[in-house]
Amino acid sequence: MSIPYSSLPEDRIRLVDRSPSPAIPAINPQQDDLHPLPTIRRWPNQPQRLSRGREVTCFGDIIALIVSLGFIIVAVIVASTNRKPAMEIEKNGLKTVLKWSTTIFPLVFSAVVGRTIKTLAAWKLHLGITLGLLEQLMGSTTVFGTLVTQAQLGINRIGIGLVALWILSPIGSHSSQPALTTVLQNVSSSVGATYLDTRQASKFGVSGTPEALQTPLNAIYLAALMSSEPTKNSSMDLWGNVKIPAYKQLAASLPEASSGWISVPQGAVSYSSLLGIPALNISTTGNTTFAVETTYLDLDCYNISRSAPFPIENRVNETFWSTDMPGNPFSIALDGFVLEDPSTLGPFNSSIENIPNDTDVSGFHHTLLFQSSIYSVGSAPQNTTVAFCTLTQQYIESNVTCSGAFCRVTDIRQSLRTHAPSNITTLSFPFLFQQFSLYFPTATGSVKDSQVNSTATECYIAHPASPFCPAAAGSTFGAVDLSATPKDLFELRLGKLLNTYYQGSLQPFSMTGAFATNPATNISVPASLSFLQERYTVHWLYLGLYAFSAFALLLAAAVGAWFNWQIPGRMCWAIARV
Repeated sequence: MSIPYSSLPEDRIRLVDRSPSPAIPAINPQQDDLHPLPTIRRWPNQPQRLSRGREVTCFGDIIALIVSLGFIIVAVIVASTNRKPAMEIEKNGLKTVLKWSTTIFPLVFSAVVGRTIKTLAAWKLHLGITLGLLEQLMGSTTVFGTLVTQAQLGINRIGIGLVALWILSPIGSHSSQPALTTVLQNVSSSVGATYLDTRQASKFGVSGTPEALQTPLNAIYLAALMSSEPTKNSSMDLWGNVKIPAYKQLAASLPEASSGWISVPQGAVSYSSLLGIPALNISTTGNTTFAVETTYLDLDCYNISRSAPFPIENRVNETFWSTDMPGNPFSIALDGFVLEDPSTLGPFNSSIENIPNDTDVSGFHHTLLFQSSIYSVGSAPQNTTVAFCTLTQQYIESNVTCSGAFCRVTDIRQSLRTHAPSNITTLSFPFLFQQFSLYFPTATGSVKDSQVNSTATECYIAHPASPFCPAAAGSTFGAVDLSATPKDLFELRLGKLLNTYYQGSLQPFSMTGAFATNPATNISVPASLSFLQERYTVHWLYLGLYAFSAFALLLAAAVGAWFNWQIPGRMCWAIARV
């Protein structure tokens, strides 16, 4: 059977001389308008590249190198993040890249390595290769094909190398995600904290119009007194100020370390005041720790009884003295004061900071007289609770820890700094005490309202959970007999209320949140801020496996590109047809 021959334009090239002579005469082929025929002026000595495949090959090599290099860059970025803070956006981006790397890596590895092995086979074919090696290389362009080919042709060194190369594909894929994780680490930094100086002079002692303080101060005092029982027992007051525990009560029941520190339990704690110490620059995140130096009044009552009222005279430093208004429900008086001029009740800068620590106080009186009317006995001779209490000034150092906005004193001890003698108290200044003893008894109501009922102050001393006394059976008013209150509870509760009213008089508006930085009334101290921060942790074994696999991939892409430019075009075309 004969096959008809159809001539092509290429067949119409006429060679005048096919001799191996290097000089080939020019040929004038027949031309037509549709297919112009080339003129061969010299016979080539070796196969030439297919010009139409050069651009495609170059583009493929560049893509393989860029993608392979991308995996190396990912490994470098992961290594550089070790122990660095994990920002949310950055963390999500890295996790996404590593997640996609798990899927993309084996696909890219298969394409690049398979292409390189084909190129290697073509290059070896150009140089001369055994049929067995050619079959081994051409059958090892995939993971499965490599295993099958080695099983069919037998294991040799080249086969072991090919299997080892292809094993890097799943290793690189599965080691990318475990290479980087995040953990929560405790991070510390030095910051500053500012708190109210409790040694400063009360507004009662420096203000020319102390009556202007009565309304805001009484409101703060009454709000603290009326607060819920959990708030009263909490480590913070109504406005988030940290309370200072009562040192004497803690020392009586808890062990003291050799350094003098007493650990403050988190349970029920006796506090020195219903108001806390305002502080600034407390971070709302993490734990802020700082130390505060504070002072407060402490009572040791040695005589609490029911008797006739004790006389209060208008003679400073000669007997008990105070500004006692007729009809007051209760009164407080002192028998010793710091005087510069008895005729003017000075000094007017009434601050214990101005008292030298070496002041001789051997003959200084510091007894507080507290008297409370007992309305239930009417006009009987013994119608008054009379209490004599030794009044001293406590200087305390406290460690404060704030977890976010919640603060508490964790440790407490007596201050190691030099201070004025403890017998001289914040109430030992006559001008200040004149105002304090006038306004404190009526802080929860006017004199007229207290003619029959006990005040909320007296009711708190008797029953802290019920600052408004419940009416007695068969009566329309509530009254208490404070002489029946145990000594330890009486002195603790009365001292707590004295400190509450005095502390509020330091900076009334600062107590409720308007606390501002003022070097004259505040103390700035160093603080430590620690918080849990999410940080990157690099698992170097997994990252090493991933980086090694990525480097092998990049090397395969580079080797494949080099071989592509070493193979003659016709041989490359031939291997592509296999």
